[in-house]
Amino acid sequence: MDVWLRTCLLLCLYGFFKELRPSEPFLTEYLLGPQQNLTENQVLTSTELMDYHTLNYFSLASVTIAFIIACCLDPVSSSIYFHRQQYLPTSEEDSSVILSDHHIQETIKEKISKVAGFIWNDFKSAYSNKYLLKWSIWWAFATCGNFQVGNYIQPLWESIAPMDENENLYNGAVEASQTLLSALAAFGVGYLHLNWEYFGEGTLAIISLIDGLLLFFMGLTSSIAVGYINYIVFRVSYQVLITVASYQVAKQLKADSYGLVFGINMFISLLLQSLLTFVVVETLEIEPNIQFIIYGVYYMVLAFFFFVLSAYACGKLGCDGLREIDVWEKQPECSNQEPPVGTTEAQVISWSRYQDHQPA
Repeated sequence: MDVWLRTCLLLCLYGFFKELRPSEPFLTEYLLGPQQNLTENQVLTSTELMDYHTLNYFSLASVTIAFIIACCLDPVSSSIYFHRQQYLPTSEEDSSVILSDHHIQETIKEKISKVAGFIWNDFKSAYSNKYLLKWSIWWAFATCGNFQVGNYIQPLWESIAPMDENENLYNGAVEASQTLLSALAAFGVGYLHLNWEYFGEGTLAIISLIDGLLLFFMGLTSSIAVGYINYIVFRVSYQVLITVASYQVAKQLKADSYGLVFGINMFISLLLQSLLTFVVVETLEIEPNIQFIIYGVYYMVLAFFFFVLSAYACGKLGCDGLREIDVWEKQPECSNQEPPVGTTEAQVISWSRYQDHQPA
């Protein structure tokens, strides 16, 4: 089997088993009572093959399989910031020696200083780009809200329709449906070549406002059907926009900076989520329905921020400028982006440039 095919299959299997957590939709019910004292009603799963406690073992086995698959992936001999490969010219005219960082004698302090310099330079280069910064702001704040909704949707559904009082609940089916629909929507948005440079801020504002209203009404409703539908629409809309945001951010980056910027954006979102959890859930101990009203207001504030940015951009363009805007994004015929540092393509380009600057 070809290396690329084997790697792709392993990554697909890893993603499948990592996300296969059948206990998650029933986590609240599992935690509500001691495992030994569950009644027959408390154990309304749809297949009746196992109880909530067994589902946790199933989830543990799934994550363990994902870990084993990850260990089977091919090792990486060089990376962007650590063990970078570089060309050193030899005395002969057209030959060179490729050396990795671990072949170069350096102190630990020198290595740390070099890596820190690489990271800082890429960080400054990325976040000094205002267009990238705007999309990253939405990415971090919207992902924070999405995590909160995903973490506390089960307590909300339990408060709307308690498990011991309702027989026909579809928590698991709703989770499965939104995952499938989100994947299809994210795939479909790849064919929507909207001119995001001009319509992106307005789109982020409108969708964030809709998401805020969905969450607000989820906190007010007493109908589980409304809770289900609003949740599906919210998660699908988020997945569509995060796909667009990822593309817009990646388009502005050097290939070397992908992992750094994506990681920083995710770190900020997790930091915000921790802060929001600490204030809303742990300190104030707010009920689930009031929590979702707060999350709705949170998204409305985010929408207001991007409405202001959109209005400013429109005002700057003026009426004549708005008329000249193309609705659809022009697709470049070819990409001028350089390959990542450390790859064979980057080494060839680097050596070619070195040769071009040598005297004849």
